[in-house]
Amino acid sequence: MVEGFEAVTGKGVCGRVDGELFGFGNEKLVRQIAGTDLPAWAKEFAQSGAGAHATVMYLVFEAYGVAGAIAAADKPKPSSAEGIKRLQDAGCEVFLLTGDESLQRLNSTGVKVEMRPIKLPNYLNRREFVKRVGEDEIQILRSWLWAETSEHSINVAFVQNLKALLGEDNVLPYGTAHGSPVLLVFVRGMEVRDGMFVADFHCRLKQNGKATLEKRLYWKTEVEPNVPYIKYYKQATAEMARQTAAWLIETQN
Repeated sequence: MVEGFEAVTGKGVCGRVDGELFGFGNEKLVRQIAGTDLPAWAKEFAQSGAGAHATVMYLVFEAYGVAGAIAAADKPKPSSAEGIKRLQDAGCEVFLLTGDESLQRLNSTGVKVEMRPIKLPNYLNRREFVKRVGEDEIQILRSWLWAETSEHSINVAFVQNLKALLGEDNVLPYGTAHGSPVLLVFVRGMEVRDGMFVADFHCRLKQNGKATLEKRLYWKTEVEPNVPYIKYYKQATAEMARQTAAWLIETQN
């Protein structure tokens, strides 16, 4: 039975079981209970994979230190960008309230970029969907079709999502904002692999014609039975825009 259960504001919860103090919460709670920093494996979990774009919470014991960690995220719905755009078109001022520290500063960073069209590998730039069936083999799925090439559709959706996050006037076509950094996005992969939909993007930021920063973005989710793959293309594009916005903000700070 848990005794002395307590919610610690801004950190998590703690209590005692058989006299042993334990807690479940963020890195601040780990330091409070165990008196140490995170172990190497916990830092790696928080900085990559599932923990890279989620809230990481740790199970910590006073005597043993960190015993486990989980990552949780409340992802925006695919329709969020369109809803935000309609509010902005109606003259409403939209603010983002989030626990993601990088995105909390989003409305005040003044991040402005020119955006070159996103480039897809030739095998992905088509109206059909793609499923990988071997190391060097893909299967074209004709059950659900884009109304246009996937490169055009992904470009439109990505830019709409990025503008919803950074502001309509802060994501501009290439060549229209002299002196602003230029954002280039390359899709390395966007397909179904072993029951998972995987999106793999590479971003490059150029200033005065020279590449200054680069970032690899990665997202995957389990494919549900009988769900059109277009759902996952939309989700992946929205998530890649969110990760890109967070990265752009980090580069300005």
